[in-house]
Amino acid sequence: MQIQACYNEATKNAPALLATAGSAAELVTGLKENKSDMSKSSTPVSTSTNNRRKRALALVGQRFRMLTVIGLGKPGSVQVRCDCGVVREYETYELKSGGRQSCGCLLVKSRRLKMIKHGKKNTRIYNVWCSMRDRCGRVKNSRYADYGGRGIKVCERWQTFENFYADMGDPPTTKHTLDRIDNDGDYEPGNCRWATYLEQNNNRRSNVLITAHGETHNIKEWSQIVGRAECTIQKRMRKGLTGEAAVSPLDRRWKRNK
Repeated sequence: MQIQACYNEATKNAPALLATAGSAAELVTGLKENKSDMSKSSTPVSTSTNNRRKRALALVGQRFRMLTVIGLGKPGSVQVRCDCGVVREYETYELKSGGRQSCGCLLVKSRRLKMIKHGKKNTRIYNVWCSMRDRCGRVKNSRYADYGGRGIKVCERWQTFENFYADMGDPPTTKHTLDRIDNDGDYEPGNCRWATYLEQNNNRRSNVLITAHGETHNIKEWSQIVGRAECTIQKRMRKGLTGEAAVSPLDRRWKRNK
């Protein structure tokens, strides 16, 4: 009877036991498959990592422009020390391709060198040169119509500041500005000078020139020479007088100076 009871109990629990055994078998099979997949996938990754480290290790001690390789970093990267003392980490391909030559200080240095190429940036003479080119070459300049609009241009030589400075030098005083001797000529050597505002006003296109006593001057200059008011000379010219008749009689002081 006891044997029969044990048999009946085992038969009753058989489905549950079989299910449990099946689940365990499936679990074991799954673990084996995952282990196999992991071993397959990890093998090439490990090899690739080792190869990258070997290539990086071969660069230790080498120099790339301003960078010296001092050690390994992440896989495929190395630690470098710049000549300026900064330590950073870069990919090996950046060094080999020449894409990295410094920690960034080389670019800053090159920019500074460009700024101090002639050492005259932000000086009055440099601003004069910039203004000259701007009013002749930029349409939106407020004075373009009187310069570039009239066909006046800056010569090829003076497109470079160093050449302009070599030809003109610094203004003699703060009262001197750049002036063209021929108002219809270009900005070029031989046609430019440093002149005061009074000299520039005497050289304007709108000035009326009077030739008398072997000299040619505008009304303002004749007024200063002969001691007559400008309006007096202008009235005489409106009446049709020209030459000596417009500016004479000469005062005694001017005669003595002559």
